[in-house]
Amino acid sequence: MYNPRAMELHRAETARDRMRVSAPVTLALLIYVALAIVWTSPLLLHLHTHLPSDPIDPGLNTWILWWNSRTVPLTTDWWNAPSFFPLRGSLALAEHLLGISVITTPVQWLGGTPVLAYNLAFLISFALSAIAAHLLCFCLTRDHVASVIAGLAYGFAPYRAAQIGHIQVLSAYWAPVALACLHRYMQVPRARWLFLFGLAWLMQALSCGYYLFYFSILVLLWILWFADPVRNPRAFVRIGAAWAMGAVPLLPVLFGYLRVQQTLGLTREIGEIRRFSADIVSVLGVSPDLTIWSRILRPTDLETALFPGAVLGAVVVWGILVVSRGAGARQESPMRVLRTVFAATSLLFSLTALSVAIWGPWRLGVAGVWISVSRIDKELGHAFFALLALAVTSGTFAAAYRRRSVAGFYLSSAAFAFLMSLGPTARFCSMPIWDGAPYAKLMLLPGFSSVRVPARFWMVVVLCLAASAGIAFRDLRLRLRVRPTLLFLLCGVGLMADGWIGALPLSPTPVACELLDRLPSPQTPVLELPIGPVEADCAAMYRGMSHGHPVVNGYGGYFPPHYAALRVGLKRRDPDMLSELASIGPVYILIHRGMDSAGEILRYASGRPDVIHVSNSQSDSLYLLRHGPPTDHPVFGTPAEIASIKVLPTADSLRAIHDGDVHSPCFIGASQTGSEQMTVQLAQLTEVTGIRLYLGRYATAFPRKVRVEVPVDGRVWKSVWLGSAAPLAFRAALSNPREMPMTIVLPPQFVQSIRLKQLAKDPTVPWVITEIEVISAKDLSTPMR
Repeated sequence: MYNPRAMELHRAETARDRMRVSAPVTLALLIYVALAIVWTSPLLLHLHTHLPSDPIDPGLNTWILWWNSRTVPLTTDWWNAPSFFPLRGSLALAEHLLGISVITTPVQWLGGTPVLAYNLAFLISFALSAIAAHLLCFCLTRDHVASVIAGLAYGFAPYRAAQIGHIQVLSAYWAPVALACLHRYMQVPRARWLFLFGLAWLMQALSCGYYLFYFSILVLLWILWFADPVRNPRAFVRIGAAWAMGAVPLLPVLFGYLRVQQTLGLTREIGEIRRFSADIVSVLGVSPDLTIWSRILRPTDLETALFPGAVLGAVVVWGILVVSRGAGARQESPMRVLRTVFAATSLLFSLTALSVAIWGPWRLGVAGVWISVSRIDKELGHAFFALLALAVTSGTFAAAYRRRSVAGFYLSSAAFAFLMSLGPTARFCSMPIWDGAPYAKLMLLPGFSSVRVPARFWMVVVLCLAASAGIAFRDLRLRLRVRPTLLFLLCGVGLMADGWIGALPLSPTPVACELLDRLPSPQTPVLELPIGPVEADCAAMYRGMSHGHPVVNGYGGYFPPHYAALRVGLKRRDPDMLSELASIGPVYILIHRGMDSAGEILRYASGRPDVIHVSNSQSDSLYLLRHGPPTDHPVFGTPAEIASIKVLPTADSLRAIHDGDVHSPCFIGASQTGSEQMTVQLAQLTEVTGIRLYLGRYATAFPRKVRVEVPVDGRVWKSVWLGSAAPLAFRAALSNPREMPMTIVLPPQFVQSIRLKQLAKDPTVPWVITEIEVISAKDLSTPMR
């Protein structure tokens, strides 16, 4: 029966409950904002003129956020951002930052500058992360004091000092909100919490591509722990459906990245992923900006500065003890037997690895079966997998899982995420100790092989440790005979001290160029010289926000295949490279004379009849490279039959040069010394019109200078082509970026042997060929390019 008085009392009680929650949360948010302002000082005084850290990644991200405010996301114009001209789809070479644009776009629409919008989003990321962790911990503990500890641990962690140049990594404030919504759904199963979870997960994925992958792993672990399909199939299905619905708006973004990167043939080499993975001792690595710990521990590379902080570590250790307490129940006999097998297996492989370390590789034959042991990291990998199985089958872990322990989940997830941060090959003091670590299995999933920095899994670790710290602090406060206020101050001040920096490093924004700002016709691209240093390229992109022209320079997480050839050709002052640029349209060339003290660039760019001087300023000179004729000349014919290939001095996988696979590489030497040569013997005397050298995905490894020779009388060789290969590689990358076929046009002549010599030096890049074709004029029906 409807009772108006009872309903009125219920609404009043609900309002009072909300007031009891909202008031402390509002106070906590104000505290976090004040701490963020102090932590990032003196940024508040330079919001319009400086960027945090250096101008490279912050400058790139400022430019991306500016572009998001100028175009409609997911449209063709949005993907074709004005960098790396004439490339299309250049936005897919870096993060899109759409989740952060929710903050920065309104600021710019209201008249704020791009750098102001960036700095506000940067500053508020600390406070938002802290209040998000606060809300998560409050859902778990219903204790605002413990929640402040979690907020400080997450919002001002030492790891953030190492990531001040990466706003996308700092913007991890949606992840705690998503987890809080999941916990609330399990407490009060209402659809609104699932909707908010899907929205928060989507916003986190749109804010940082790394968290699309790494945080999703944590969400999957959460579901398996709290809503597994066996014990709670209803919650499992509903949460999965909400997650899938949240992922639907992300599909156009993912397909856009997939389309562009597949078109360009962009991949991550396994060596690059290993280089950006954490080391086990990275937990002792600190940012040099930390006030206290940089004097005690050794500063390290910023991507591997994973020190969690002494206070957070101490509180988490207490949490581990709490979880372990009472979990020592006797296990069933089959489980004890299985654990014995795991322990024995781990010991056996550990001893095998030790034998290799002492005596070196060995082989043992038993009954016709040979056992070969040669690598320490491989044997230790087996031992570590057995140890991992031993940990998962432990009584402590099993008891925590049966109880659906919240503290047990976050502590176990922190350990798992740290294991993932080690990358595909775990290392200890730079020595590989676990080949094929769990992250290597993760790379088999779609998208994970394109993620470059496994060490950024550490932000997931920080989130899990912060939640664990809040839970452990609540237990500490209840158990210890210490005044709660004193304990709170000790932990709170200690957490802030662990992650404190003396002064936020700032860099002035690149200076705008008046010469470019005055130019008409904003569709004409601009090339700034010198090209190549990432600082200069980022500055060129940054100035593009002011003058509005497409920019030939560029910077991102990937570099398009044509850019390496462009940089090499321009640095070597190759006149043919300017001809290639002229063939794709008129280009403004801005020369920074302060970076050209000898005047080489000025003479190189201005000493051509198709270059027109436009204007000068005190520090710069502006020229216009007029539109020129096409430089791509077709080669008619079909590939001739190759009998043999010889390479000097050495070649790795010589067979790959002519195996029909344009992606299998042959490395000719470890670097280009100017003495490499390759002789191709044809099956018969053939009228040759050209040579095609394929680079595949090795866009930087083209020969720097090539001479093509043919025999005159069997002993004397004459040169029939001499020039730089950079323009050829540039042209090949634009026309076919996945295969990159460099075509050398030769005067038609009957020969059976051709010799290619590499004449220049490059100590950092080898000469790579993935396939070679010698074009015969025998068939004139099809033009070859």
